[in-house]
Amino acid sequence: MATEDLARFDEFVRAVREGRELNLSELHEAGKLLREIIEVAAAVAAHVRTEVKSLPTRYALHDKTGDPDPGARLAEVVHRTQLTEDLLRKAEFQAGRSHTTFGCIGVRTNPDVNESPAIP
Repeated sequence: MATEDLARFDEFVRAVREGRELNLSELHEAGKLLREIIEVAAAVAAHVRTEVKSLPTRYALHDKTGDPDPGARLAEVVHRTQLTEDLLRKAEFQAGRSHTTFGCIGVRTNPDVNESPAIP
């Protein structure tokens, strides 16, 4: 993901925190970036899982609670990062579908109407 995309996503985060309305093109761009951010987050989860799996071959590990074998905790982390990745992949799919569907929405200019109708 390009640095410019991350900066633009940060702008959208600030707009959301400020409660600023986004125009149609901003909403479209935000939807695209949301899908991309989720995709990258899923890739990070997958990488974390791979790294955690390899920890025993790279370090002498111990469990801070006194259990001599940290294997159960490592297995839990691997499991939870897999669940996280799965959920992110599902969210990515839905965000992508939403973005594609929203791309079919346009604004019709009507001189007899002072306000644009709200999109539900």
